[in-house]
Amino acid sequence: MVSPVGAIRNGLELLEMSGVKPSLELDLINQSAQNANARLSYLRVAFGDAGGSSKFSQQEITAIIGAYFENKRVRVNWQVTTDQPRSVVKTLLLLIMCFETGLPYGGEILVRTADSTWAITGSDDRTAFDTPHWDAMITGQDFELSSATVHFELARAAMSLNDINPEWGKTSGALRMQFQTNAA
Repeated sequence: MVSPVGAIRNGLELLEMSGVKPSLELDLINQSAQNANARLSYLRVAFGDAGGSSKFSQQEITAIIGAYFENKRVRVNWQVTTDQPRSVVKTLLLLIMCFETGLPYGGEILVRTADSTWAITGSDDRTAFDTPHWDAMITGQDFELSSATVHFELARAAMSLNDINPEWGKTSGALRMQFQTNAA
C-alpha cells in the first residue's frame, strides 16, 4: 500500500510540473494521498517492530500524531517534550488508538510524562469507556477479538512486554491511566 500512495503523490507532482492547472479534483486526490500517508506512518509505528534501542525524536512523534489526527474529531494533546524509545512510542500509539475508540463522538486525549511516570486521559461529554474491550483492558480478562478491536490486545501485549502495570481511574466523561516505564 505504501507504493501506490507514493505513486499517486509522485503523479500529482508530475502533473503540477507539466503545467496542469490546479483543480478541486486534484486537491481532493492530493488530500486523500496525504491522509493515507499519515495513516500509514502512524500504523507503521503502532503495529511495527519495536525492537532495538532507537528513539523517536520529539519532532517525529508530534508530526506522526499530528498528521494522523489532523482531520479527526479526536484531538491529541501531546505534552511530552523529550525523545522517547521506540518501544514506548509504539505502546503509547496503541493506547492512543484505544482511547480514540472510547471517544466515538470526539474529545481530547491528553498524554503527559514526568520522569518515568506517564498519564493518558481521554475525555468528552459522551464516552464509550464502558465496553467489554475496556473492561478487559482494565481487568486483564479475555475478550472477543475483531479487526476493529485488535489494537486493544496489541496494547495489552506491548504493556506486558514493557512491564507496564497501569493504574486506572474512571469518572463521568473521562478515563485516565497512569503507569511507570523503565525505558530510558
